[in-house]
Amino acid sequence: MNKLEELYSALNSLKKFNLPIEDKLLKAVDELEEEIIKTEVLPSITKDIEPRLRQIKRKLVLVVDYDPDDVLSVKLSRKVNISKLIEGKNINENSIEVSSQKEIHRNLSDRSESKGLVVTYQDGTKVCERTAIDTFIKVLRHIGLSQIKNIGIMHSGYNLVDTRKHPETTKAKWQHKVDGYYVFCVLSNRQKVADLRKISDYFNLGMDVRFVE
Repeated sequence: MNKLEELYSALNSLKKFNLPIEDKLLKAVDELEEEIIKTEVLPSITKDIEPRLRQIKRKLVLVVDYDPDDVLSVKLSRKVNISKLIEGKNINENSIEVSSQKEIHRNLSDRSESKGLVVTYQDGTKVCERTAIDTFIKVLRHIGLSQIKNIGIMHSGYNLVDTRKHPETTKAKWQHKVDGYYVFCVLSNRQKVADLRKISDYFNLGMDVRFVE
């Protein structure tokens, strides 16, 4: 078992026995996870792909969109100089840096909103905002944040609608503050759909929740 597996296993053990997970512990887990990815996972990936890339004689940018709940996406661009877009540096076994928190958050948001979300209520009213997260939050507000909080949909030790604020980390903005509550937002669109369907079933709302390309 590698370090990441050990870390996830330890966290899952706490959740399995319903032991309290304090904010300080979650923050420490986030920081340790990122450190392991930076020092062990990324160098290994670089070592694996470099021989294949050496046959290419042009400069290019590869963008890897990884979501554990979705299909891996790798995109190519010859028109974009990534160093002008983010503060990240070249990744190799001797030098590893990551983008600034601001840019990571923006990239995560772009990933989550790359596909739209359409929710249709029983009366035929449709909700489809410009971004998936906007649609998600609008529907949650329509149903009632205080009611949804009582369902107990958990993500990373936090309720989907919580009164607790997730501590700031170097990864991204974890929650949106809405009407005095904190709505967990670091979710794939697949998870957003799953959460909305679960809420619909719980309250017998008969909502139709779908992806939109």
